[in-house]
Amino acid sequence: SGASQPHAHAQVILTYGRHPGRAELLRRAGDAHTLRYGRGYWTDVQWCHRIAGLVTDYQGAVITPNMTPCGHRELLVFGRDAEILGKGIYAAGEVLMRRFGARCWNVGATLSPVDIHAEPHPGS
Repeated sequence: SGASQPHAHAQVILTYGRHPGRAELLRRAGDAHTLRYGRGYWTDVQWCHRIAGLVTDYQGAVITPNMTPCGHRELLVFGRDAEILGKGIYAAGEVLMRRFGARCWNVGATLSPVDIHAEPHPGS
């Protein structure tokens, strides 16, 4: 803390069999939602935002403000693969910079937890 110049950095959290922190709570809520309603949680989150008129589709990505944010100006970006997700994150960053004057922001991405029983990736 206390850096005088903006600087990029990343944090990586590796876990076994579960997600870290809030991501695990969301994963469990998603599992319960699927069991109860027979539909995907994140699909329904996108649907709710879409019917509220809050979704922007950009080159395959879905971008929307979060209707239940932890902070302010929080966006959700969905993409079916890393390339589309990257395009969506780039577009969201453009909006944050041009519309809101942001010069730095946080990005969080959640992938599957490490499976200690899986075969190693070729080349590792």
